[in-house]
Amino acid sequence: MKEFKVSVKISLRPELFDPEGKTIERAINRLGIEVQDTRVSKVVEFKINASDQGEAREKVEEIVKKFLANPVLHTYTIQIEE
Repeated sequence: MKEFKVSVKISLRPELFDPEGKTIERAINRLGIEVQDTRVSKVVEFKINASDQGEAREKVEEIVKKFLANPVLHTYTIQIEE
């Protein structure tokens, strides 16, 4: 078994309104710095043991689909490093 470092970035689907992003955007704009299309994502990092990167990806996909992300609301990206 090998240990893999995993990083999962979870975001609201682009077509959904992001109230937290909009609040941050308004606050930055009040500083006099113009920004737009502000979105907030979260990153979940962990380590997982698997025989190879393919098995690690399968395990992580299962974790994401069953626990971390709702496919109706979220998109996600997975990074796996040895």
